[in-house]
Parts: sequence; structure tokens; C-alpha cells
Amino acid sequence: MRLKNKISVVIGLCCLLPMTSCLDKGPGQNYEIYPGDGLTAPEDGAQFNLSSVKNVVFEWTASEAADGGYVSYEVLFDEEDGDFSEPVAEMASGQNGGNTKLTINAQSLNEIATSAGIPPASEGTLKWTVRASKGLFGSIYAQVNTIQITTLAE
Repeated sequence: MRLKNKISVVIGLCCLLPMTSCLDKGPGQNYEIYPGDGLTAPEDGAQFNLSSVKNVVFEWTASEAADGGYVSYEVLFDEEDGDFSEPVAEMASGQNGGNTKLTINAQSLNEIATSAGIPPASEGTLKWTVRASKGLFGSIYAQVNTIQITTLAE
């Protein structure tokens, strides 16, 4: 191999070395999340007639990542007897998951209620809670609230 080619190979390897150090997760990575204290709105048992409301606002207390990093949120919805292992809907909070608030319009909430088996123009119960996540790791809030929904007529 010519000297010029050897130098090029060495320089190329030196350039790759810093990039491989980014792949090392090392002992400093901590994905643990400390969930917030709970769900603040709507209150447990709140009632909504979707033909008379425009939006419903869901709010909760913030979670904290053990390493102080970014935490994202999803609101999970399930049937009245569901356990959130297979929620009927998951919606990222405002600002692409960064807010502790989510506003859902009546039509979207009606679709969620329909997915939970609540027929048109009927009353039923949805459960909701929040999942806080950091990358692939998440923690579901212990508190679960219910809302009474009167769905839209077809």
C-alpha cells in the first residue's frame, strides 16, 4: 500500500473514533422516570355530552426524568373495564408530546368512545391516564380517571 493510501486510512479511522464513542451508553445513562402526582383535569367522573362541547382539555402533573432530560407524554384511553395493556387510543400531548396538557375536539373524542364500544347517541364510560416516556422507556401514572361520554348521533 502506498504511503498516501495508508495516511488516508489512518485519518479515516481517526474520524470514525469520535463517532463510535457516541454509541457507548456507559453507566451515565439513566432512563428512569418519576411519574407526576396525578391527573388534574377533567376530574374523575366528569360528564361530557359531545353534541354540546367543542373541546375537552386533559391535564396532569409533570413527571421528571432521573437524569433531568426530556420527558414526553401520551394520554391513554381504555374501556371502562380495561387495564391499559391494550388501550383503545393513545394521543401525544401538545407540542409533540412535551406538554402536560392535551386538548381533544368532540369529534376525536367521539371516535375514541366508539373504539371503546360506546354506540352512537349513547352514554358510556371511558378511562384515561397518562404515560410519561423517555425514549423507549415509559411509566404509566398510577391514577386513573373516568369520564362519562354521551356520544354523537350518526
